[in-house]
Amino acid sequence: MRGLAARLAVLLTAVSLGIYALLAGGCAPAPTPPLPGSSILLSDADALADFLAQSGVNLGFIGEAEYDWFEEPGRVYEVRTEPEGPPDILYIHTYEDEQALHEELARIDPEGNRVTLADGRRMRVEWLGSPHIYADGQLLVVYVGRSKQVADVLAQALGPQVAGASIVAVPDIKGGK
Repeated sequence: MRGLAARLAVLLTAVSLGIYALLAGGCAPAPTPPLPGSSILLSDADALADFLAQSGVNLGFIGEAEYDWFEEPGRVYEVRTEPEGPPDILYIHTYEDEQALHEELARIDPEGNRVTLADGRRMRVEWLGSPHIYADGQLLVVYVGRSKQVADVLAQALGPQVAGASIVAVPDIKGGK
C-alpha cells in the first residue's frame, strides 16, 4: 500500500506541475504585431524565406553563391511573380552581426549597382535587372525584380529599401480601365 501511495503522490505532483505550466503559458500576453513601417525580427535567410513564403511570395531555392562584391555568401532564390517569363531573383546574405552589416552597407552606392571593395577599388555590379536592397539586423537582401507586392513584403519584413532603384506600380492595362 505504501508503494501505491508514493506512486500516486508522484503522479499527482506531475499532473499539478503540468497544469501549472499550461496555465502560466496561457497567461502570457499576446505578441504585439509590428507597427507600420517597422521591421520584423528575422534571424537568418531561412526565417526570411519562410516569412516571404507565408506572405504569398512564390520562392524557389536555387543555391548558395559567393560574390566578389559582398563579404558574406548568399542564398539565391527565384521569385515567380508571373506564370510565364523569367523569374525575379532574390539574394539573402546573413552577416555575423549588425556592425558587419553596416560596414557592408556603407560600401554600396545609393543606386545599388556599385560597391567599394575591401581594397578600395570600385566595382560595378551587372545585375540582371534593377536591384532593390533591404537590410535589417544581420540580413542584407537584394531583390532583382519589378513586383510591388514582393517589395512591399520585403519592406514589411526588413523596413524600407536602403539602396537601389524605386519600384513603380505599373497599372493593369489588361483589365480595360
